[in-house]
Amino acid sequence: ARGTRFVFPSDEFYLQADAPIPPDEAYEGYEQIDDGVGLLRLLDTEFREAWEALPDDLRRATPGGAPLAIACGKSAAAFIRNMLQDYPVAGANITVYALENTWFGPTVTVSGLITGKDLTGQMASVPCDAIMITEVMLRDGSLFLDDMTLDVAMRRLGKPVVPVGRRGEDLLETILGLV
Repeated sequence: ARGTRFVFPSDEFYLQADAPIPPDEAYEGYEQIDDGVGLLRLLDTEFREAWEALPDDLRRATPGGAPLAIACGKSAAAFIRNMLQDYPVAGANITVYALENTWFGPTVTVSGLITGKDLTGQMASVPCDAIMITEVMLRDGSLFLDDMTLDVAMRRLGKPVVPVGRRGEDLLETILGLV
């Protein structure tokens, strides 16, 4: 009657219900994306579109490859893991790590509220060449919520921590730049 759904559950709603994320059309232009409504669908759509534009030799899993890590909140980990399985990138061996939030508590499962202490504490023994994180973990591009700087996190981990933009093509470009 209103020409809109007007109720848009967040991505976390679907993830907790173990329900599929709706298709692009369900988000009516993604007007609530900053509230976590449609972020995963848009990430998947943009990543797939950018991946499909790659040459064939880059769109297949290859043995070995650069050991890379993605550190994220628990809620998005399985979705990102599945997306990367569906759209493999040659030369990349990516493992997705779901971090527990000890700063705000284990019921807080979104990536944007992961702290530097959680990142460094849980990723310290991970064997990888680089760790990718979403840029929304950082304030002003270099400061975690617990006031740890990105530089301090990298020194503690002894490897690059690479903030990735929210768009699917940003993730793909970052992966390609690391392999």
